[in-house]
Amino acid sequence: MKVNPLLVTAAVVVVANAFALTHAWLNRTGADAVVTLTQDELMEWSPGNSNSGLAFRLQWNGWELGPEANAWATPRNLELLGFDHSLPADSVDAPEFYRRQAPRRAFAALEVTHLEAAPLRVIDVARDPVALRGRHPNAGTVIILPAVVAIEARTARRGQVDVPGTPARISGRITELPTRIHIPKPFSAELRREKLRDSKVKFGLHLRYGNLLEPWVTGIDFPAPH
Repeated sequence: MKVNPLLVTAAVVVVANAFALTHAWLNRTGADAVVTLTQDELMEWSPGNSNSGLAFRLQWNGWELGPEANAWATPRNLELLGFDHSLPADSVDAPEFYRRQAPRRAFAALEVTHLEAAPLRVIDVARDPVALRGRHPNAGTVIILPAVVAIEARTARRGQVDVPGTPARISGRITELPTRIHIPKPFSAELRREKLRDSKVKFGLHLRYGNLLEPWVTGIDFPAPH
């Protein structure tokens, strides 16, 4: 029997749409975090067009190199993620020893600080998102996201004028983190309209992170100018 390719295509579309709707429903049956992010925590990624939404990315402290950027990478946390940190950081074999270890899938806790230097800061990691939420119960300031974590040996750095040196140490690095935020209509239309008036407009984007730790937009505010 000859199969009509149009029927096959239509069936695929129906199944895909059903899957997407089910996925969204499962995510939105609960809220793991309810936060408000500002223009300081978000970077515009794709402006789209007037008929589509906007895409932003979370700005977090992944680019920082100082020890304060990964204070979460304690020996205990790295061990609980499954890493072997038995070789001293100052060993000549340390860089290769730690480079050979495969990254681990985990969950990261990001704190909304509203500080200009690092508005979103990773403060903890764990294998279990429920346990991680238990350690950081404030769902209004802490977001839990899936992440991929790598271990590494950082070599010692000699101090310079007004810059202290740092000893060799074992550390962790987050290599993957879902940061995309989709702003649908009508919220995207409101933001576009305000940005036409002021390209540096300040705003507050209200988000909920659901059972699947995925966000959706619930509102947007524009503070009155002083």
